[in-house]
Amino acid sequence: MLRFLNRYLDDREAGRSLGLAHYLELFPKDAELIAREYGRMRGAEAARLNPAAGAASPLGRAEVGPYRLIRELGRGGQAVVYLAQDSRLPRLVALKVLREHSLVTSEAVARFRTEAEVVARLNHPGICQVYEAGVHDHCSYLAMRYVEGATLARLLARHRNREATEAAIPALTGGDGETAKDPRRTARDRLQAGLVFVEQAAHALHAAHEVGIIHRDVKPGNIQVTPGGAPVLLDFGLARDEESDLPTLTQTGDRFGTPAYMSPEQVRPILGRVDRRTDVYSLGVTLYELLTGRLPFDGPSFDVLCHQICENAAPNPRRFNSAISSDIKTVLETAMEKERDRRYQTAAAFAEDLRRARSLEPIRAEPASTARRLRRWAQRNPGLVGVLVLLSSALTITAWSLREANAAQASLTFFLLDGLEAQADTAWPELPDGVPRMQQFLAQVAAIPLRDDRSAARAQSIIAPVRARMRRAQQLQAETIDQHRKAWAAASLAMQGHPRYDGASLAPQLGLVPLGADPASGLLEFGHPRSGRLPKRDPVTQALIRAPDMGIVFVLIPGGAFTMGAQSTRPHGANYDRNAQENEAPHHEVELGPFFLAKFELTRGQLRSLRDEGAPTLDHLAYPATEISWAECETWLQRFGLQLPTEAQWEYATRAGRHYAPWWVGDEYSLLEAAANLADQSTKGIHGKMMPWDDGFAGLAPVGSFAANPFGLHDVHGNAWEWCRDVYAGYDSPTRPGDGLRLAQGTRRVGRGGGCDADGSLARSARRFNNSETYSSSGLGVRPSRAVRSSQTPR
Repeated sequence: MLRFLNRYLDDREAGRSLGLAHYLELFPKDAELIAREYGRMRGAEAARLNPAAGAASPLGRAEVGPYRLIRELGRGGQAVVYLAQDSRLPRLVALKVLREHSLVTSEAVARFRTEAEVVARLNHPGICQVYEAGVHDHCSYLAMRYVEGATLARLLARHRNREATEAAIPALTGGDGETAKDPRRTARDRLQAGLVFVEQAAHALHAAHEVGIIHRDVKPGNIQVTPGGAPVLLDFGLARDEESDLPTLTQTGDRFGTPAYMSPEQVRPILGRVDRRTDVYSLGVTLYELLTGRLPFDGPSFDVLCHQICENAAPNPRRFNSAISSDIKTVLETAMEKERDRRYQTAAAFAEDLRRARSLEPIRAEPASTARRLRRWAQRNPGLVGVLVLLSSALTITAWSLREANAAQASLTFFLLDGLEAQADTAWPELPDGVPRMQQFLAQVAAIPLRDDRSAARAQSIIAPVRARMRRAQQLQAETIDQHRKAWAAASLAMQGHPRYDGASLAPQLGLVPLGADPASGLLEFGHPRSGRLPKRDPVTQALIRAPDMGIVFVLIPGGAFTMGAQSTRPHGANYDRNAQENEAPHHEVELGPFFLAKFELTRGQLRSLRDEGAPTLDHLAYPATEISWAECETWLQRFGLQLPTEAQWEYATRAGRHYAPWWVGDEYSLLEAAANLADQSTKGIHGKMMPWDDGFAGLAPVGSFAANPFGLHDVHGNAWEWCRDVYAGYDSPTRPGDGLRLAQGTRRVGRGGGCDADGSLARSARRFNNSETYSSSGLGVRPSRAVRSSQTPR
């Protein structure tokens, strides 16, 4: 349903009026709901256009708190904005009201409150001011400054079909009396107006950044154009506090940003953490669209668009508007740089170069050099680099002087090194299987003629990490198996004698080291030295002595059959759960073989170790690693022979033998106080629904701060949400024997667990949600798993 609402509102914002049949064809599974919502929304629009015909608001009320509703101004998936009269003061306000609708979730309410808190910290004429926030008769509202005019998106939509290049830039007025056809407005005048407009928007954005707020959804639809042509930034509902350690509010299916305006690090979080430079990129895309009348990237699907944003150069804007100077072109390219360090580092720097460009002063940004363009080409075409390595050896001085030949050879050398640097990430995994690939890569680098110290230093910086990786892979057998033969023999005997393992034996597992049995669960545990130090056991209690720089600890989970899913219709039936959702049914039997699952969520320190980033400080290393997408998890775990658990493995291990209760602690989530980090009284004022206790953690807690389940696993019901390997699909899809992987097709992935931003009803063993492979948030992490191998050779 949310997908329909987002599509409908995008179409309306772009000026497209499409019939119900169009949406029913796009979303056939929700036909009845969509037809009802479509009729309601079209009726609301008609009432807005003809207030006399529909004085009553869609809320069914004429007043909200001290505000009298006059007419609807606009709406989104979660809220409606009305023009309203403040009964206490002689002023009009824009009243944003959370919709009374089943689609409104607790996360939406929390985000609504966050918007009020965020914007209340901002005081700038280019940012829509919030006067007050409140709740009246269970109706949440924000009273904001009423800004007359229209959004930039609406103005762009009006001009999208004009053929003349000069008309690509709309007249920047907010009313209906825009002057797009006024002959007195030359192309130069309109260009100048566009630059001034975005310059002012950049200054407003910088004001938000200076108090630590990142907007994360800068686009024409979130910039209001006043009657005087000034910009006002709207909708800080997705804003993030740059300095806060609290988790970002999440909602199943949300993607933070609007795809066409998202930066490379937003569409592929593996490229880096979102910061103020993301807003600079999005504002750069907005300027490009304003000056050219089109978006720089507009793929037919999100995957194609993602590839374009990360890999392709934007079309030359001068092709679409001849009034754009070379300096303005450079400013656009710098704002939309794919490498964040080469982008404008602040919105203020972007604004300053816009001022310089329109004033014909020298700009500070420099156009991309030929060498940098060659490097980008090499990164997009790594397969051709190997061919050029061979051709470089045939370079002669037949047609050039010796000096010219040396200069040409030097340029080619650095070009080839750029290409090989882009290929270095293919020299994985860090296992014996990956050694031949690493050797091949190092041989390619060795084939490049290095004529000076500079090129030799560059080559060394490329090959050093690959050599270190290859050395570790070659030593893995000795360091994790040969030096621990007795421990492996003892582990195998212990497994054979343990009733939960049903007499099975265990071959040595490359990359792991036996740690003995957990004293409470009795299950065998194993250290992963590549991700950090091996922990020792307390000589008295035999419990693990945890440290911030401890590596991953895997529990060998015994195989078995269990009932997966939940149902809410038969109180005395299997897996009854009064909070069960439709996507958790039908409950069904799954049989699993033994597997390794991490005792704790992957920590920040462990992720730093896997990335070879070092650990300059022990602060926060023991906290869960978050802001990591499903795609990034897959990439990094596979490099070390690890993987994400299937959701069947996750649910089986979480239930830990207590198969029928909603939580491993029992039937009531009040029992979770000692077992899970949830939204409780310590988060008061941040989240909506809260648990009645106070555990002292307003956000994430160090892993292992709460009690373990009967399998010895910590934090399964609450701390960070956790990714699973499966494609999100219904339970009518079959599962693979052995690991229970759901055999289905799709692009969205499953998430499980509970979070520090959720209440206990969302932390149930059977609850499942889904997001795109590139989605990340500050509350979403991972619990690594590993297959049990029958031999020492990784599969």
